[in-house]
This record gives sequence, structure tokens and C-alpha cells, in this order.
Amino acid sequence: MEGVWLCVIFDSVKNACLYLGLNPRLDTALRFLADGKFAEQAAGRYVLQENDITCSRFTAETHPWGEGFFESHRKFFDIHVPLSSKELLLTAPIERLVPDGDFDEAADCQKFRAQPATVLALTPGMFAVCFPGDGHMPLVCEEGRGHVEKWIFKVRI
Repeated sequence: MEGVWLCVIFDSVKNACLYLGLNPRLDTALRFLADGKFAEQAAGRYVLQENDITCSRFTAETHPWGEGFFESHRKFFDIHVPLSSKELLLTAPIERLVPDGDFDEAADCQKFRAQPATVLALTPGMFAVCFPGDGHMPLVCEEGRGHVEKWIFKVRI
């Protein structure tokens, strides 16, 4: 699957299997989400498919809208799944964002300056898949600072 993608998926975890067929590795991650067992796993990093699918459960500090940066990836889908509280995920097409530095090949990450964006309110039981071409800023809160326990999946395209 070559070219630019732009189509954030934002839905309930119970609907994860509705998106099967886009990519075989993405299918594996979505099935893992759909079976519900991911919520029982302890914090840490897990390998679902060597070199292709990893997932991590962790607690992170959220930040106000004006802090943070957008990012995008070329080789991986990101799947964001909050477990403990609401997390705002800001999204925008990378064509509308201003790069902040060079693309980091090792981290598969391009950072962008904050810009106006679409806001997705991820709550426990929801998930979002960010595709290459989707600039995204995770870990945003509406006011002040907070914490969110979440899963992040990195799925090779």
C-alpha cells in the first residue's frame, strides 16, 4: 500500500473488527483490541509480531492545548487507546502543518508546530488509528494537566 493516507479511524473498541482488510498487520492489532484482553495486561511493552507490531501500556502526563507538538509517521500506523480517562487527540493533514525540524528516520517521526486542528475526545472504550499523512498530537487535556493510562500500538504498514 503506497502513497499518502489520510483517514483517522475514531470508534469504539467493540467496533474494531469493522476495519479489518485495510492491512494484514493492522488486522492483527485490531483483533487484539476487539478480544478485550488488552485491558487486562500489565503495564509494559509487548511484541505482537516481531519487527511489525508492538504495543505499550503506560501512564503519561497530559498537557494543555498550547503545549506539545504534532507528529506523523511514514512506516507505522499508531493506535491510541485510553484506559483511565479522557484524552484529546488533535489531528490535521500534514500538508497543513509546519515541520519543526527534519524527519527522524530512526524514530519514524516528523514533528510539526501546533496548529488549529480537529479534536477527537478519546474516552475509555474508544480508539483512534492514525495513518501516515495524519498529523496527530496525543496526550492533550482540556484544562491544566492530568494523567491518562493508555495503550499505544505501532503497526508497520
